[in-house]
Formats: sequence, structure tokens, C-alpha cells
Amino acid sequence: MPEEVKTMQTMTGAWILSVDDDPEMLAMTQFLFGQAGYRVSAFSNGREALAALESGSVTPDLILLDLQMPDLDGYAICRRLQANPSWSLIPVVFLTADSTSNNRLHAFQMGAVGFLDKMLDSDQILLQIQKFMRVRQAWLKAFFPSNQDPDTLSAPEDSNPRKDFAGFKRFFNAQTGKSLPDSAQPTRIYALAAGLGLSPAQMARLIAAYCQLDYLDILDASKVKLGILPLAFCLRHQLVPIIDDEQTSLVLSNPFDIELSDHLQRFDFQHRFLAEPSKIRALCGGQSIMPDNHCVWSPGSARRP
Repeated sequence: MPEEVKTMQTMTGAWILSVDDDPEMLAMTQFLFGQAGYRVSAFSNGREALAALESGSVTPDLILLDLQMPDLDGYAICRRLQANPSWSLIPVVFLTADSTSNNRLHAFQMGAVGFLDKMLDSDQILLQIQKFMRVRQAWLKAFFPSNQDPDTLSAPEDSNPRKDFAGFKRFFNAQTGKSLPDSAQPTRIYALAAGLGLSPAQMARLIAAYCQLDYLDILDASKVKLGILPLAFCLRHQLVPIIDDEQTSLVLSNPFDIELSDHLQRFDFQHRFLAEPSKIRALCGGQSIMPDNHCVWSPGSARRP
């Protein structure tokens, strides 16, 4: 077993929930992960797994889902998980051998952070599990207040969203001859634009120009990056991680969102781009997963398992 695997074993007592209708695969994962120091709960169908989560008898750090199962498949289970604020910060991994770009986009839209190939050898599987556990650790640090250090998270004065929004209102007036009201809130910037006769694309271009960000008129679905941010967070704040020049970058619609700025300080994005909200929602699959007026996740509603 590689030294990297041995080292990581001593750092984890994490809990894995595995759901697979193949008894041999289920037994193998139980044995392999148990030997590696993980706590494992295994279920042969999705309904039993969801019932265990609902009862609180299982509070995993990572969920493995087989895609091809009768009754409830992996996608259907993942959709249920994303609709529950208490579960949406648990990384979900699909067990499959097909991780094409189309399937990666669909996995992102369902809320999964990646794929695990059943045909990998044991050491490779454990290395992949460690990678997904690092996603869990990053989310815990970024989205649970008890894990945040105020000294390390305070924003520099020149990047304060409140200060930037005040400057943008002056810029907006100079560029359009129209005025955003003094009471304008950053989170309603696109609704305010509509009231002033501007389209979302026009407002997005103005924001991009003020913030000196590249505006993306077209979003390339093949560049969506799995395993960076929770889907519910992306939908709430209308943003999506992408791969740009082999670096992880971020497409967002509203850089003046104060809550967004606080959380994103935990993540390292090479570049930031601007796009209008509807295009980001479409890429995230937001129209079919949850309506705009129903927020299923916020830092205050999620509880640490």
C-alpha cells in the first residue's frame, strides 16, 4: 500500500455511507474502507439509506451512490439529498465507469462531486476517497461558522463588497444616466435593473466593466468543475466553478454579494468571470432542481452532522 494511503489513514475516522444493490461490491467497500480506518454504513437500496439519514442514525462525511439501481437510482437519491439543507454539504460520489463530460455536467447538476470507477484497484480507490474527503473538510471549514477563524477571514479594505457596491452605484449612474436608489441592496441588483429598463445581460456587462472582469456571453458546459462548491450554494448565489487554462476559476453574477465574499475566501480561484444569472442557473440545472424563490440551503439552515 502506498505511503500516502497509510499516512492518510491515521488522519481519519470519517464516516462513509455506501449505497449499492450489488452485494459483492457492497461487501468489498465495507471491508476495504473499514480496513483503512473509516466507519462504514452500507445499504442495498436508496430508500433504506434515506430513512437512515432521516432518522439521524447515520451522519456520514461522504456518500457513495451506485447509479444503476432499481427503484431509486443514484441520480434520484442525490436529488433528494440536495433538497435537504442538512445533507447538502455531504459530498456525494457516483460509482460508475463512465465519467464523460456529459455525465460530469449531469453529476454537477445533481449535486455530486465526482465519480469513482469500480474497476480501480484498492489503493487507487482509497486515494480517490481521500481526495473526496478533502472536499468535505474544505466545505466544513468554509460553511460552518464554528470552523471559521475571523482573523483569517476578514476581507481587505480594498475588496470590501459594501465599498465596491457604493462605487458601482456611482459608475452605473455615470454610464446609464439612471440612478440606483440609496436603499438598493446588492442582492437585488438585477431586479433593480429590470425596473430601470435594463436587461440582465446589460447589467452583467456593466458589473463586469466596473469590476474589471471578463464577461462570458456563452458558458461552456464541458468546463464545469466538480468537487469545488456545493450545488445548493452555487444555486443560491448564482455561480459555477469551471476549468480555465487547466486552472480552477469561477463564474459569478454578483461580486457585491457580502455573504458570498465571506465564504469564497476559503477557496483559491485563478480567475473570476462574470455572466448573467439565468445562464449560470441553466448550467447548474437550477430550473429543474429547485425554483428561484425557494432556497433549500443557507449557512444558517445547514447543521453539521
